[in-house]
Amino acid sequence: MENRGYKHRWPLALVFILLLSLMTSRALSVEVVIEKEGKPVVFEGFKRADGAWIFNPDAQKVIKMATLDWMPYIGENVCGQGWVQQLVVGAFLQLGYQVQSHFVPWKRAVLMAESGHVDVLYPEYAIAPNAPSDIFPHKNRDELLVLSEPFSGGNVALIKRTDHEFDFNGDLLSLKAQTIGVVAGYENSPEFDALMEEGYFYISPSVDDWINIKKLHKGRINFIVADPLVVNYTVAQNMTEVEEAAFKNATEVLQPYLAVQPLYLAFSKARPEYRTHLQAFNHLIVQWRESGRMKAIRDHWIGRATEERTCVSRPVNTQ
Repeated sequence: MENRGYKHRWPLALVFILLLSLMTSRALSVEVVIEKEGKPVVFEGFKRADGAWIFNPDAQKVIKMATLDWMPYIGENVCGQGWVQQLVVGAFLQLGYQVQSHFVPWKRAVLMAESGHVDVLYPEYAIAPNAPSDIFPHKNRDELLVLSEPFSGGNVALIKRTDHEFDFNGDLLSLKAQTIGVVAGYENSPEFDALMEEGYFYISPSVDDWINIKKLHKGRINFIVADPLVVNYTVAQNMTEVEEAAFKNATEVLQPYLAVQPLYLAFSKARPEYRTHLQAFNHLIVQWRESGRMKAIRDHWIGRATEERTCVSRPVNTQ
């Protein structure tokens, strides 16, 4: 007897498997758009088994990088992985590199760069002269890393609970003995970090901004150091509207800011070709800054940070 059901089930199952495969492939990819000869060129990156995102896999030159989730600037699962990712990965693609980008907690990213397991740590703030390494005792960070040309950054501010009576006029010495939440391994401002190293404040370290935000919200600490843009994004993504409103009513961003920080790539001096990579990146990023392309990339992508990583790529308008 002819088995009609079987003949129909197999093609349907095959179609389902193919659709699932396509959906999985799409979910594990991200597009970076560059420009060649005045036309947009899209590179599709994929996530390798070890967690690294790979772009332009056939290129002979390879750059290995470590970064973090720090939305809305950069994040593994935001649209295009954020404007910093589009800028940095796009620059190395423009230079003909294969790019390998690892999203890991910041302290691990610092370890990977300072120990020479990757070429680049990003995005980084300015490193204070003689700032000690948290990874290698008796070593300063500027002995281990060298910074690139700067690109657009943001503000670093003290954010406090409104029910904590404290007047801040910019004098960091007035914060003596205050308990302040920071992200372990972050550069904040040279002046603040120097006093922190001296033990001038009580420091409550966390692995990321979200944990600090929760500690501040629950009243476990009275201050955090953070970029207000990052705090606003993180709160909006992780709290209900009611919780978000309560948090904003219970906290305030203090003026003046601790710093207005540009961003950098930090190249590992432990890597044999760091000077070559650094010079190539610097040359291109200066061109992009002067031509307006850097600003165009930032403006194009930063407003899309609330979209999913697999958002549809669009050419960057540099006009």
